[in-house]
Amino acid sequence: MSGPEPDGLTRVTVNLTPRAVTALDALAAAGPQSKTDAINRALRTAGRLARYADAGGAVVLLTRDGRQVEIEVI
Repeated sequence: MSGPEPDGLTRVTVNLTPRAVTALDALAAAGPQSKTDAINRALRTAGRLARYADAGGAVVLLTRDGRQVEIEVI
């Protein structure tokens, strides 16, 4: 990993599993965003979920039929 570039961005290189590549492609295709934007949003979301879980909170999803499903933040 290198340091910040003049525009404030930091360039990183990652090795993704095939499953992660599929997820990234789906995220990028789901909206008007690039893969870079999708990765940035995913990392910010993961960080927020981890902070809630670390503080003793729970992450609960609401299914279409109204059921609540608690997910584990790993």
